[in-house]
Amino acid sequence: MHWLWQQQGVLELCHNWGTELPSSGFEGYKSGNEPEHKGFGHICVFVDDLHQACDRFTKLGVQFKKRPEDGQMRHIAFILDPDLYW
Repeated sequence: MHWLWQQQGVLELCHNWGTELPSSGFEGYKSGNEPEHKGFGHICVFVDDLHQACDRFTKLGVQFKKRPEDGQMRHIAFILDPDLYW
């Protein structure tokens, strides 16, 4: 983990090869945040200034699932993507 915190930015994207084929029977990704809780839950992004990042997202019209001042975990925020995944 020490290596991770020394990086400028790391984002790993995964494509499950073959799922794009009609014969695969793939019905789309599931949100790990919905009942059954199977699938992708969220993507984490580390920023130097959380409140500055949240201000920017607000100005861009991004919807929040959780702002830093909501709840007890004041050091994280969750935003929604255009498909309302968080």
